Amino acid sequence: MPCVVVRAQPDAPPASDSASDSESASDSDPPPVFHARAVASPAPPLVTDLPLAPFRIVPRRTAESFLTLVPGLFLLNHAGAYHASTVLLRGFDAGEGRDLAVLVHGVPINEPSNAHGHGYADTHFVIPELVESLRVTEGPFAPEQSDFALAGSVEHRLGVRARGLRVQGELGSFDTRRLLLSWAPVGAERGTFAAVDLRDARGFGRHRASTSLALNAGYEHVVSSDVRIALLGFAHFADFDSAGVLRADDVAARTLPCAPSDRAQRLCAYDDAQGGTSSRAMLVATLSWTRPGTRLEQTIWGGWRRLRMRENFTGFLLDPRGDLVDQQYETGQAGLRGSYRATTRALDDRPQHLELGWIARHDAGTTRALRLRASDGAPYRADFDDAIAITHVGAHVAAELDFADWIALRAALRADGFAYTTTDHTEPERDREGERLPFRTTDALGISLQPRGTLRVRFAPWLEWQSSAGVGARSSDAVALSDGERAPFARAIAIESALALGLAEQGAWALDARLAAFHTHVDRELVFDPERARNVDAGASSRLGALASARLRVARWLDVLASGAWTEAFLLAERAEWQDFTSDERLPYVPRWTLRLDVATHHAITIAGETITIGGGLGIGALGERPLPLGRVAPAFALVDVGIVVRWRIVEVGAQITNLFDAGWDQNVFFYPSSFDAGATPSRLPELHAAAGAPRAALITLALLIDESDPLRGIAEEIP
Repeated sequence: MPCVVVRAQPDAPPASDSASDSESASDSDPPPVFHARAVASPAPPLVTDLPLAPFRIVPRRTAESFLTLVPGLFLLNHAGAYHASTVLLRGFDAGEGRDLAVLVHGVPINEPSNAHGHGYADTHFVIPELVESLRVTEGPFAPEQSDFALAGSVEHRLGVRARGLRVQGELGSFDTRRLLLSWAPVGAERGTFAAVDLRDARGFGRHRASTSLALNAGYEHVVSSDVRIALLGFAHFADFDSAGVLRADDVAARTLPCAPSDRAQRLCAYDDAQGGTSSRAMLVATLSWTRPGTRLEQTIWGGWRRLRMRENFTGFLLDPRGDLVDQQYETGQAGLRGSYRATTRALDDRPQHLELGWIARHDAGTTRALRLRASDGAPYRADFDDAIAITHVGAHVAAELDFADWIALRAALRADGFAYTTTDHTEPERDREGERLPFRTTDALGISLQPRGTLRVRFAPWLEWQSSAGVGARSSDAVALSDGERAPFARAIAIESALALGLAEQGAWALDARLAAFHTHVDRELVFDPERARNVDAGASSRLGALASARLRVARWLDVLASGAWTEAFLLAERAEWQDFTSDERLPYVPRWTLRLDVATHHAITIAGETITIGGGLGIGALGERPLPLGRVAPAFALVDVGIVVRWRIVEVGAQITNLFDAGWDQNVFFYPSSFDAGATPSRLPELHAAAGAPRAALITLALLIDESDPLRGIAEEIP
């Protein structure tokens, strides 16, 4: 009779552990027997540590694409290959980061007051093969979650499990080409590596070409049993075209400047001036100090960031010279983020935990949006042109009280403050009082207090119930503030209740499953405005829903991860309170349901005395209907991706097919007025607009794995 034991639900690992430490245990090790409070950092209900190695066979070519492993999360990208994707999660259209805090190895990536979108979060500078795991916290319940974490937060943890030199080339549809060189010295820590990633593609359809160069390097050193240091460096440069959106009536009438076939019309473009450039350089240093009962971590970083996006959603509707908007953002950034954790014993000699955390960050530079003439691309008007200096200081204190084997309470209080200095360079040179200088400087300050708590009840060693309540905050966009204003925060009041299940049979299988229900009220919702090409304040909103996820592992040869989410999201009437759950107006662009299935399998076979490892992967993502303004609806769709990898000695060959059944789908769908005919009289009647999704594409990969410590190692050996 098999012995079934309980696998402890994954609590938050100590922050000073590297990605390699957090996943050092192999599935071949005996499963841990359940015990209370296994780690010093308490976890809210939906915290997921996702090792990526088992699912790399499922086609994912960017660091951000791993986010689709998060339960209920879906990505859409309407603006080009190296544009950050729109995130749909927990009833939020989180834009390109405005409601999801994104971190890379402890460094917050969201960009305040970015001209393209407040909170814009771009992880294209991270080489995907270097991301070892994701730590996902859904909802604003963890004390360390700071700005932009209304829907949750996600941290990319870097590390290389397979040591040695990797030389990898890729060729695929639409002239896709890639060269990856990665070196991880044998015997060094997993945080020691260097890699360069070169990419080039023509793209599907008209005006979708892209080029990218990324450099990532890390050094991790264990100074002593107590002290560990880690250094990371990033550099990234990308240039990409964007086809933008197309009116549905023009596609149906086949009037676009492409071949008359249905496919060519869907993949056409109005304005070949659309696209963007993205650049970044960043250095990160982390010091960790661990002693029995205490843990201290300090991360500091500094860098430079530039983004330029050119988009035209309305053609010539607003101005006969053209509505093309040129959004530019360039800043220097510096910051520090740290925490101190201590454990003591009380209440019948049970471990009790205290955590203090802090963050300080400064961003200074320029943010502007210019309107360009269609005839020659010259700017003719500035929507805004501001020099900004934003300082963020935050701190939290959290304690977990372990009353008994079956019950524990975590309480936390977080405070965040923002100081803004903005110089607007679009002021007039003359007003009613006479001549004046064409600029104005404003200063503003805002402070937000955010209480959070979680109650955990263990019904049985294999079943735990957790309920949380918390307040999250999104900072203000500096462009919208006035002098001396108490800068308002968008506040999210969230509640959630979840059941967590964990079972395993030693060496045979393991099952982790979760079921949660939630409600979140936001007092300042942001909704995309095509005429401004930015998000604008739309008042209060509410969403309620449920999500379920399960992961089944069978030995080392099969890993299945499935999730589904259902949400109802509403825009609320003016002066609505947080307990007002519903209204008659749907929150646009938020789907009612999402589904995701990832399956990965690995097998080793022997032919003529040689071991060959074969792996296969299947990914299915489905997105439900999305409500649009004025009662319109964007249709549901599903995408299927497959991948296969074969390894023999130091040679690895892989193949991927995305959108296997060549579904005709749209990345984003909008409903608003536009006029793309320069000579026509503009109409204010709204029309459906869409940015086409990619058709079926194939990719072949050839890699040489040189100087590995074990050249006969198969793919399965790299899977934790």
